[in-house]
Amino acid sequence: MEKLHGLITAPLHEVEVERIAAVNSMVEVTYAMEEVRAELDITPESAIPLGRPMWQRELTRADASKALDSMLAHTEVMLSWRLPLNLLSRAPRLRWIQRFGAGVEMLSGAGGILDSDVIVTNASGIHATMVGEFVLCLMLMIAKKAPHFLGNQRTRFWEPFITSELDGKTVGIVGLGRIGREVARLARAFRMRVLAVRRSAPVREKGEVGVDELFPSAQLLQMISNCDFVVLTVPLTLETRGLIGEAELKSMKPAAYLINVARGPVINQDVLLKALKEGWIAGAALDVFETEPLPLESELWDLPNVIISPHSAGYREGHTRMVTDLFCENLRRFLAGKPLLNLIDKTKGY
Repeated sequence: MEKLHGLITAPLHEVEVERIAAVNSMVEVTYAMEEVRAELDITPESAIPLGRPMWQRELTRADASKALDSMLAHTEVMLSWRLPLNLLSRAPRLRWIQRFGAGVEMLSGAGGILDSDVIVTNASGIHATMVGEFVLCLMLMIAKKAPHFLGNQRTRFWEPFITSELDGKTVGIVGLGRIGREVARLARAFRMRVLAVRRSAPVREKGEVGVDELFPSAQLLQMISNCDFVVLTVPLTLETRGLIGEAELKSMKPAAYLINVARGPVINQDVLLKALKEGWIAGAALDVFETEPLPLESELWDLPNVIISPHSAGYREGHTRMVTDLFCENLRRFLAGKPLLNLIDKTKGY
């Protein structure tokens, strides 16, 4: 029986690549992270801080592309972080892509993959706990004025100050998927009032499991106006791109904070800058941005009411092991002709 050829373009450790190859003797695995890194000219600033380090081999772009051409000619399944250029034309036998993360927005500009017959699965769910905790960390930093006292520590300035608490505050979650539900669970442990917007909610309703009140998408502005914190956890799709703009930011309380752990383009960043500078809202905690890395000249770096983190909410120890576990299980299912876990609905984009 012919081998099933798999290509890995995510930074897995050698032991994890070996685990994938051991799923079945029919599977032949090739590790090509360095080739993809060289072909796409991935810089250290934009590299993922997980798994096997990059830049282990010196490769020219031309040599990397030539090597990938040879690999892709036989590739049927992929575990990917970044995709090689012109993937479909170079990989005519490709049948399935397992994404290294939850987002699949990169595929929208990847040469028709979302319009093809190629199956796409993601790693949704493995990030929920860490991103949920990160959101609570950001809310606690805001409530306890962590940027203020850390700044005072750096200048050795002693200044007693008043803080607030999360208990009794209202958080609004935009996107009630796995991450949104984890944020809701943790927020309720702090006795916060939890509101949420979900695309599939037909009407406003109380009693939804995990939240105090659930709103349909059409009532986003109404929900936002009630919140002390607005947390964005939606996937990036055609519907959510630019979701938070002038109307949404002006609907928020002047004392409210916006937290984005979704994707940068969910917010109109120019409008957000204006809102932060003119005091439409009290501040923002941002883990994701329209352009990443965030350009050095961005005004966001210097705003006193902004907390910036470098798209790190979803990174954790053991991440590559968890993705490998998922891929191995899906690989077994693929070989057996069974339904795959975390199958992407290409029409929805998640």
